[in-house]
Amino acid sequence: MSEEKNNGVMKEETEDRKTAQGKKRHQTTVLQDFLFLLLKTAAIAGIVWIGFHYVYGAFRYQDLSMKPALKDGDLVFFYRLGKDYQIGDIVIYTDKNGKLTANRVIAKAGDEVDVDEKGIKLNGAYQQETEITAKTQRFEGGTVFPLTVPEGQLFVLGDNREHAVDSRIYGCIGKESIKGKVIGIFRRRNF
Repeated sequence: MSEEKNNGVMKEETEDRKTAQGKKRHQTTVLQDFLFLLLKTAAIAGIVWIGFHYVYGAFRYQDLSMKPALKDGDLVFFYRLGKDYQIGDIVIYTDKNGKLTANRVIAKAGDEVDVDEKGIKLNGAYQQETEITAKTQRFEGGTVFPLTVPEGQLFVLGDNREHAVDSRIYGCIGKESIKGKVIGIFRRRNF
């Protein structure tokens, strides 16, 4: 009988030890799970940061030059890696004052641009721009036309031609000043 009593005590001690080890294992598992969650969160945050620092970009557009395509207050997303800009693309670039701005590509390297009383001419042909409502005019003391776009540069205009500060004033922009091409717009709501 004493042997049965000893076996019972031994069984209780063994069960107590197993329970203590199980609790310790469970505590270690919770701590490991928490650390793994922190590591995953940091990795995702790092990937997002790299993506928006080197591949994509975003900025709040605060100008009237591109109205109605871009409105004052819009959040503009752009792609940094694409360097093959086409006529009609909206590009984000650093202007002469060091401010980020956006304009539409009108002409690329080698194209001849002219602005006269009838509008804008590209390589001898007048352009029909359906989204532009105002007449494209020259600025006094601005760019001298006709102009052949130099290698490595673009001729850009704002869609809101009457109020746009663009290549008609300061000439062509260098591709090195371009931050990227617009890929999306998050339009703010007017309250």
